[in-house]
Amino acid sequence: MSGALSATADGVSLAVHVQPGAPTTALSGLFGGKVKLRVREVPEGGRANRAVLDLVADVLGVNRREVGLVAGQRGRDKRVVVRGISLAEAESRLRAALIGAAGGPSAPAELSGTRPPRRSR
Repeated sequence: MSGALSATADGVSLAVHVQPGAPTTALSGLFGGKVKLRVREVPEGGRANRAVLDLVADVLGVNRREVGLVAGQRGRDKRVVVRGISLAEAESRLRAALIGAAGGPSAPAELSGTRPPRRSR
């Protein structure tokens, strides 16, 4: 499955692009097929990575101990795994958060590589 979000055996995997040292910690939208996150913390001593995991847990409404970093410990592009949540529930919560972040009425269709059906005219 292409896109930022994919199913795993016990939850979901989320591809993120991180902007450390940002003025605020927030979900920022999509960037290159990944969910873009801004975190205030700088990438020293793992602080930015912890902030990323806290933000993902908050956005998806899961306990922080269910979220782990599986790739990208030293880079801006990371892969986060979230246990105990279905792909459908994660996608729904992430879409709602992206709508809130964008301030608009619709969310991008690129989250899980599925696009909504075309409307007939």
